[in-house]
Amino acid sequence: MPRIRMSDPVSRYELGSKLAAQDARLDSAMHQMLGIVERMDRVCNEIRADNKDMKKTMIATGIAVVIGVAAFNSSVCSNILTAFQAGLNAQHPNKTEAPTPPSPSILPPGPFLANPAK
Repeated sequence: MPRIRMSDPVSRYELGSKLAAQDARLDSAMHQMLGIVERMDRVCNEIRADNKDMKKTMIATGIAVVIGVAAFNSSVCSNILTAFQAGLNAQHPNKTEAPTPPSPSILPPGPFLANPAK
């Protein structure tokens, strides 16, 4: 391609056709970019719609994890307590526990003492 110098004369027709070709290329590129932006907008809208369900799922999963951890901790504590009690009973098999007095709610009603014995 021959090199064009600034001193070379350019006809108006040639300049107009070059500007028209450049304008057509810019219009084509602009339409391509608009198409890309529209596709991105559709994808973003789908993602937003999916995120609503994902938020509900994440909240439910978080609650389930908290309940699961609490159940696991309760089970571990219960097992440790049982193991320690079994170990104490194994160390002192002949030791009998002192009987515990019955709770006041199961005792029969007695006489009302205005002045308790001193």
